[in-house]
Amino acid sequence: MLTLSSKCHYAVQALFEMGLVYPNKSLSIKEIARAQKIPEDYLRQLLLSLKKSELVKSTRGVNGGYVLAKSPDQIPMLAIVESVEGEINLVDIPLNDRVLHNFWEQRSAELKKIFNATLEDLISEKKRQDAMQDYHI
Repeated sequence: MLTLSSKCHYAVQALFEMGLVYPNKSLSIKEIARAQKIPEDYLRQLLLSLKKSELVKSTRGVNGGYVLAKSPDQIPMLAIVESVEGEINLVDIPLNDRVLHNFWEQRSAELKKIFNATLEDLISEKKRQDAMQDYHI
């Protein structure tokens, strides 16, 4: 079974929280941690990785914090996953048989296509569900 790590899930949650207020506001570690129930120390380390991957940037000062480095529609899930997990490949050793190598290389490419959804797609889904919930009340 292919399972994404909790680190990956936390990265998506943190970026999701920033995406909800993009581009109007930066969020502190405390705000993100509280909203998404992520341990602050863990989030601090995670945000450093996301910053190195140029998915977020930090700002200083009274209104400082973290903000998305790009708009949510320009952040594919694959970029988030690979920023914390490394490149997605189904086989990480060289295969002597070219047919086997090509077979697994193609499957890896197909798997990556699953992650073409963007952060904006996730945010839009949240807004759609919130609107449906408001409608049913």
